[in-house]
Amino acid sequence: MRQAAPNAIKRIVEETLREIFPGVGFDPVVIEPDTDEFGNPILWIRVVFAGRQKAITVGKTFDLDERLLARLETEGDTKAFPVVSFVPRAEWEALQAEPA
Repeated sequence: MRQAAPNAIKRIVEETLREIFPGVGFDPVVIEPDTDEFGNPILWIRVVFAGRQKAITVGKTFDLDERLLARLETEGDTKAFPVVSFVPRAEWEALQAEPA
């Protein structure tokens, strides 16, 4: 199977996030292809958000992986399972400032 271009995957992820969370800013959205412990393709997706954490609710995120997976399979030509985490901007900036 052909792997989708990284830009196509990012576009799909960002469009889906905007649909579910209108008005919430996400920047950056970091996507890293990987494999799980069984050798299956996965996508680590780290979504950095500014603003109030209350906007990121379980009610809005419970089917996010299924929605992303469906779009990635049909539009992105990949069967990689999305593993999504949301990171507040302050935490992201602190992580980026830590020495490697």
